[in-house]
Amino acid sequence: MEKNNNNLFYIDSHCHLQDYSENDLESILNSCQKSNINLLYSNATNKDDFEKNLLISQKYSSDKIKIISGFGFHPWFLDYPLNNEKWLYVFKYFINNLNEKNFFIGEIGIDGGKIKKTFSLENQIEIFKKQIELANELNKLVHIHCVYEWDKLYKILNNMKIENLIKNNKIILHSFQGKKKHIEKFNNLNCYFSISSGCYSKSNFDMLKMLPNNKILFESDSPSMFNKEIYSNENDYKHFYNENKKNNSPESIKFLCKKIAELKEINENEFCNIIYNNSLKVFNDNFK
Repeated sequence: MEKNNNNLFYIDSHCHLQDYSENDLESILNSCQKSNINLLYSNATNKDDFEKNLLISQKYSSDKIKIISGFGFHPWFLDYPLNNEKWLYVFKYFINNLNEKNFFIGEIGIDGGKIKKTFSLENQIEIFKKQIELANELNKLVHIHCVYEWDKLYKILNNMKIENLIKNNKIILHSFQGKKKHIEKFNNLNCYFSISSGCYSKSNFDMLKMLPNNKILFESDSPSMFNKEIYSNENDYKHFYNENKKNNSPESIKFLCKKIAELKEINENEFCNIIYNNSLKVFNDNFK
């Protein structure tokens, strides 16, 4: 992949392609190519996703579009690690026996929402730390989920010995919705701030304006995170959205880019190029 010059190109820094049906996935990926989306990072959330996510990247990656797979245990899906003493051994065995060398750790994290009634924060943090340690050991890019617990997340990362992740800019904060006070803290850990359409709400506008342009990435988090607010009219999304599936699409990042550029009062083409080149740097630093 080359740097973007005249035409606008996009990279979806966080999605879940394994959650689409096969027919929907093929349609989505065809639309991505037409929309100049040439790289997607597909995140697993549980053990059942691992093989499926890997097969998607192997089947659909081409010279026109590349899919990179992530593997990890999301804080909503901790049944397997909490009920299997050897979960980390099984996870490491899977990782160490991959034929594919281009992969990342994700989606992992902590969540202070309703899910903590099912999986306590204590348990979430225990599983999260093990996965962060593994990412650091392997020197692999990591995608981190966080809801409500940004102070706790910062404290965990800041206190852990994860020099590889910090010095090599290998932490992506997925769908970042922290407060303005958190931006400097996470920026000091060399984190990237990945923005989804779910972040686009008035309550986040001041925070979004403050994000450093050189550390912003865009993501769809598809097939979830559909947000009508980023579109001008129904024609922008009617080809992939219906009321039953409520599917989002990687194409959303094109419209998100325009909205955030307007919010930051930056020329859209200039801003989209900045974000594309941020994303290209992540790719070149980790997978080239």
